[in-house]
Amino acid sequence: MNKIFSLDGPVFSFLSKIADLCILNILWLTCCIPFITIGAATASAYTITIEMVKGNDVKIIRTFYKGVYDNFKRATIIWLILALSAAFLGYDYYLLSKLGTKAAEMMTYALSCVAVYMAFVIMYIFPILPTYKNTVKNAFRNSLLLPFLNLPYSFILLGLHFVVIYATVHDFNIFMKFGILYWLMLGFGLLFYLASFIFVRIFIRDFPEWKEIMDENSKSS
Repeated sequence: MNKIFSLDGPVFSFLSKIADLCILNILWLTCCIPFITIGAATASAYTITIEMVKGNDVKIIRTFYKGVYDNFKRATIIWLILALSAAFLGYDYYLLSKLGTKAAEMMTYALSCVAVYMAFVIMYIFPILPTYKNTVKNAFRNSLLLPFLNLPYSFILLGLHFVVIYATVHDFNIFMKFGILYWLMLGFGLLFYLASFIFVRIFIRDFPEWKEIMDENSKSS
């Protein structure tokens, strides 16, 4: 029993990890306030959670800000492209909903497929970006291909995001009582962490040299 509650025991390890994810969550939210920095903050957050999944010790604050600095230019370009694309897609939905024709309904189904594919790209591209210090072009290319190469994992990732978000926002009263606090304190950090288990499996399988390169990067950071 003493071993369970010791500093090296599972209870302390679990609480320590939750505390790290809370710190990461607050850092991510703070960095996202200017909006334009969301891409760099997300890429940096995934750098940390992937290292945590691999079992490496990470200095959360220092690693986060270093990641934002290293990824800022590329991640910002990617984020602006994705944000504009999402806005354009949403505007198309709005226009089609006003038409109310059969052709518009068919176009809406087609746009829904495009929206799912865009969701795959958004989920993949920010974890991919720091992996090889990718260029914007390579990050987009890999994030366009990997969802199809790992289709079951892609739908698991999509389902994970949907379930976690839906569970906290589907009921207004639950959201106001618990949801807001959950997302402010832990939600985004925990979501990045859970998704990182899947990304680690994908990257090791599709990029055999990835684990070795990431190990070298973590030792030098």
